[in-house]
Amino acid sequence: MKEKYESLALVDLKEIAKARGLRGISTMKKAQLIELMLQEDEKEKREAYREMFGYSNCEQMKEEAGNYWVNSLLQSV
Repeated sequence: MKEKYESLALVDLKEIAKARGLRGISTMKKAQLIELMLQEDEKEKREAYREMFGYSNCEQMKEEAGNYWVNSLLQSV
């Protein structure tokens, strides 16, 4: 996902960040904004795991559900 963000113009990244409800982005440089977006991606992924499976994170899910199944799931996300 980092590569996708890096390929976008700063103005486009700011539009996406704004649409996602992120704050404090107006003075950020591109690298800072990309890092914030990646952090938000991880946060959303954790929330999705919790909602779907009741797990707080990917590592807990791997331990309890098995690495093969979890790796397959992660590749589809």
